[in-house]
Amino acid sequence: MSDLYKKSELQYLAEHDIPSSKINLWPSISAQLASQKKQQRIDKTMKTFLGIFRTLSWAGGAVVLILIIGWAVNKGRIPAQLSGDITASPGLTDSVVLEPTTDPVSPSPTPDQPALPVIFEGNRFTSNLFRGLNLTLAVSWPSSPESASIYQQLPPEPLTIQSARAMAQHLGVDGEVYLGTGEGDQVVYIVSDGRSKVVFNGSPWSFFYMSELGFNFALAEDRLPFEHQVQVAEAFLNARGLLDFPYTVEPLDDNTGTLQFIASLNGLPVRYHDFLAPEMKVYVDSQGEVAYLSYNQGGVESAGTYPIITAQEAWLKVINGDKKGISASWRVEKPNTFQARPRPWSLNQPLDLYGYIHMLESAESGKPPLMLFENMLVQGKMPPFQAEEQFSPFLHVWGQIIPDESGREVLHLDGWEISALPDGQFSGTIERRAEGDFLTGTDLGDLLMPDLPASVPDGESIAVRGLVPSGTQMLEWSMIHAGDTGGWVNPVLNSFAGVNPAGQAGPQPTATPLPVPGASGTVMNDIQGIISAGNNQGEVRLGLAHLDGSGYEWYYLAKPYPEVMNQLYKLPVSLSGTLGEPVDGFPSIIVEDYRELYPGLRYEAWLGTYESTTLENEDVLLFTAQNGETYVIFEPLPMDGPIDSLAGLPGEPVIIEGLAVPGKSFAGYPVIHSSVSSVAEERTNLDGYVITSGQSVPFSDNGLVLLPGGNAILESIELVNIAQDIQFGYPVDVPGPYIQPVWRFTGSYENGDQFEILVQALREEYLE
Repeated sequence: MSDLYKKSELQYLAEHDIPSSKINLWPSISAQLASQKKQQRIDKTMKTFLGIFRTLSWAGGAVVLILIIGWAVNKGRIPAQLSGDITASPGLTDSVVLEPTTDPVSPSPTPDQPALPVIFEGNRFTSNLFRGLNLTLAVSWPSSPESASIYQQLPPEPLTIQSARAMAQHLGVDGEVYLGTGEGDQVVYIVSDGRSKVVFNGSPWSFFYMSELGFNFALAEDRLPFEHQVQVAEAFLNARGLLDFPYTVEPLDDNTGTLQFIASLNGLPVRYHDFLAPEMKVYVDSQGEVAYLSYNQGGVESAGTYPIITAQEAWLKVINGDKKGISASWRVEKPNTFQARPRPWSLNQPLDLYGYIHMLESAESGKPPLMLFENMLVQGKMPPFQAEEQFSPFLHVWGQIIPDESGREVLHLDGWEISALPDGQFSGTIERRAEGDFLTGTDLGDLLMPDLPASVPDGESIAVRGLVPSGTQMLEWSMIHAGDTGGWVNPVLNSFAGVNPAGQAGPQPTATPLPVPGASGTVMNDIQGIISAGNNQGEVRLGLAHLDGSGYEWYYLAKPYPEVMNQLYKLPVSLSGTLGEPVDGFPSIIVEDYRELYPGLRYEAWLGTYESTTLENEDVLLFTAQNGETYVIFEPLPMDGPIDSLAGLPGEPVIIEGLAVPGKSFAGYPVIHSSVSSVAEERTNLDGYVITSGQSVPFSDNGLVLLPGGNAILESIELVNIAQDIQFGYPVDVPGPYIQPVWRFTGSYENGDQFEILVQALREEYLE
């Protein structure tokens, strides 16, 4: 491509009426240039603009632009009465303040906000990176600033008992501090007064707050109008110094009625990869109170201003198939209709209940633990707990729920026993009859459901947690689940380069290649491992677990066969071929032959329960499936050792997916290499269950991971800031992490699914 085109971009060519024959353009770009010229002739005064605001529907049905809100308040200072452990908000204060929008509705385009162009043939693109995807541009190219700022994310403020207590008190929770369970060495504290709780993850500025221990989202028809929710949420956050930076607010795309506040830095929204943003989610209940707040905001430090590429240059990288600096994901759109409804218990009268007692140890020596029964304070006759235990076995308890002087509901136990019946899951359809309310269509027939809430309609299909006492047809239930949890996000590519503020003259990282067993051209036979798309780079790689346990390494498959990738993805295979040239410092293999290590081995699913025990001096999880077979659960292949945790609780029905390698055993038990586990919820069998493990992402002939093919509309182009999620760990051996400018391209498929393509905006010399 000519230097002229590199320097000038489509907009420049159109404005100066330079013929496409004078430069080296492929047909789709030539057509796009023609359309740009046509648009210029229609209205030369029309300016391009940055992004297209998404629309949303308020409760009244009016379609409005996303509400832009933001003003400075106290520059992040926490009130003086707060403990000295929290001195200031880590808010994003180095930014341009956005003024409140007086009229969020824009009825007609203005010269600074042109109308969307008509979709026409010249706006259609295909990409060498995402083959089979036909994209139609439905927006104008936004204007591009010449430069943008980058910021270094500062290490989180360390979490202490004092800072956790102070922040919790600031949120209105005046309780004791208890120990939680975190990732790795992360400190997790839980502050609770027996009614509300705040869970802190490593920092006093990273937490989630629940006004009620048994919090559940309200039904859609009971929610307040969007603008009312925003007013309540803003008042709550501002009063606590948690909103002292510019921001936008929009409804979260999960149909729960949750608000997503998105911070701005230098006028650009701060986001993560994969449709996410730094946590600042607020749920306002039907009574106009903040019932839930998820918050994770950190401090930043300006690292300078740097030149950036234009949106057109970024898009050309996608068209060309240049993976470096590109991230992509798609979101399966599916309505979230999920609802959880706990059983309403009568107060001040004898009750028989079933469930687990949860013990939270105090973070301070000598103070008593917090004891909860199904999210309710519990007192009285308790079962014994071992020091390392957090949950009791599944219990049958009896006593009364008596509110204390503050109105908290407290379960006073008169006695307990380990339940002779397991914690069960039932599914069926509600049928309201004159003689009572029934769950019909279960494996045990029609079951009477006492205390069924009036909000559960006749004919609704539900899943129920509970049990049926022997000799009865009554379902002693504790929780109802109804509806579907909605869609999900599939990340398919993340090849972002590191940020190098020093430019080309600065220090460049040196790749440390793995030991290559021989030179290029060396014949490699029987290379055993797991087929995987590793390092999120798009290339297909073979994960190799050494049989002697000495380590784990990767080989790039320089000539992968699509049928190998798509049929044997995540399965043990043996490959043969010759060594090719290294790729990014890693050895590559030109594949010539392959075979399954265990012919016919495929991912399976099992439904059952598990328990913790010790075998051969190792702590293991022993899983008993419905068919009575018992297994030791191992980590996913290629790892080779007992797993330390599964979904759910011991004794609770769970579903495990994984590989049962023929002949493999531990302490006399067969082994399952578990790839994923989940609580069984409504399932009592695996009829209709779809196994997700081992489902391959589609691979093209050159090994690139693809977005789904088909027709899609590119609906929005905007310049944003992309941050790294450091909630569960801050890198200590590398510079950064940085918040950097990124071009964000989003749109939708014909079936409603969404896609997101991110392209780093810093010019090449400032990327590693």
